Amino acid sequence: MSETLGSLLALLVRIGKAQLGFSIVSDKCIQEVKQHNKAYRASLKQHPPLPTRVYSQLLTGLVRELTSWLCVADEMLDLFRRCGADPRLGRLTERSRKANKGSGRGNGDTAEFIAIASPACISYLKARNKALNVKSLSNVIGDIQNIAKLTVQAFTGMRDDEAASLPYLCVETSVSSGRTHYFVIGRTTKLNKGLAKRTRWVTNEDAVRAIRAAQNIADSVYSVFNVHPAVLPGDKAGYPLFVSLRYMRMSGVPLAPEADRFLAGQLQHRELPESCLAVISDDDLRELEHIDPHRAWRSEEEFQVGRPWLFTTHQLRRSLALYAQRSGLVSLPSLRRQLQHLTEEMSRYYARGSAFANDFIGTDKDHFGREWQMAQPESAALSYVLNVLLTDDVLFGGHASWVERRLKGPEGAILVDRAVTLKRFKKGEIAYRETIMGGCTNVGECDKVAVRWLHVDCIRDNCKNLVCSVPKLERVISAQSRLVQSLDNTTIEFRTEQEDLNVLIGALAEVTDRTTKGKDE
Repeated sequence: MSETLGSLLALLVRIGKAQLGFSIVSDKCIQEVKQHNKAYRASLKQHPPLPTRVYSQLLTGLVRELTSWLCVADEMLDLFRRCGADPRLGRLTERSRKANKGSGRGNGDTAEFIAIASPACISYLKARNKALNVKSLSNVIGDIQNIAKLTVQAFTGMRDDEAASLPYLCVETSVSSGRTHYFVIGRTTKLNKGLAKRTRWVTNEDAVRAIRAAQNIADSVYSVFNVHPAVLPGDKAGYPLFVSLRYMRMSGVPLAPEADRFLAGQLQHRELPESCLAVISDDDLRELEHIDPHRAWRSEEEFQVGRPWLFTTHQLRRSLALYAQRSGLVSLPSLRRQLQHLTEEMSRYYARGSAFANDFIGTDKDHFGREWQMAQPESAALSYVLNVLLTDDVLFGGHASWVERRLKGPEGAILVDRAVTLKRFKKGEIAYRETIMGGCTNVGECDKVAVRWLHVDCIRDNCKNLVCSVPKLERVISAQSRLVQSLDNTTIEFRTEQEDLNVLIGALAEVTDRTTKGKDE
């Protein structure tokens, strides 16, 4: 509608008032309409975030595939290394003869693949419906390279080309307060007119495990040429982490290293295992509609219930930035567990104004750290809309009461306008942070006691920033009751926890009574 209106107004301006018989809106108004259309069109081109269920299944599938590989990795890579070092080994008899003739190694036949592969290797290939030959061996190892690359992307936020071009040695660690922090060292070409620039990303143990698996695969390739990047002095840029497997002459057009430099493999066209990709459900579409209500998700062919989710690697970057902001958007427990440690690290190093952020990001406007920062108000605003404005839960507290009054007032439409709400979050006029019993909208420093994790002071004082959900309160009361029952009733700890429990029970009774009266009226 805005596209049509913008074009129509521009044409009417050219005709002029004299011929039309009426005035046209100002140029400023026309530009605003066009700007609205431009923003809408940009949103259509934006990579969609993965719905939380789809996201969780993808991450779980990646971790599961990598774990399955690591159980047989030593045997598979030993076989891979032996077949790569000897062009006769594991091939069919006729092919072995041709390889022998070309290599000058004699005409004797060597063992075929089935004879040299261990039972574990054969079982792994059969489980993936692969033929028992060296080509299949190379293909499944290439699939694991892709799994490892996607895992790194999922837990760093780097772009596809940045992950694909990672060097063999790309992990750095630091220890602070007894805790190990992990960083992935790579390069970006978004700066310096396309020239590579060294940069790094925060990550977690899952990504490091994937990198170690990729290094073991690379070692198998490099060792055939008697190259060992881990101990080589000087520049190691010629030794990619995801080195091409065509150097092993098992699949595709063979390659040979030039001046001790190796090429990275082309992994972007490899398909993911079915276990990683979910089928779209109606709940997934509703979640996308909550995130972007202006996009007609259900009218787009790729977003139809019953179709497999159409995955692109950039979705990992957007999903990580949007969901992992500790703002209540990550609703599945399994996804929370997978992202918990990583989000703490990212919040620590990518926080606005942080010296670490400046060191990591520099002038790179496209670094994931920038995207992480920019997604903070968007993520908080979406969490606020979902948990406060659109929830079916009974809410109480200072801010919840304020919302209820505004929704019934003449300005109610302003409050539920997503664009206006997001703008207020970006300007810092409102904030939202999920708590154990609901949320807090305080934009400044909190004056409540920090160690009172149950937030009973907020409930007792009816804090103006409090949003408390009755279902969450009931769960907290249940947990707190079990805690009190486990304590010695003669201790100060028992009396303190019992006092907190009484406050929670009193609050629940009050809101239940108020709700009952409201229904009777």
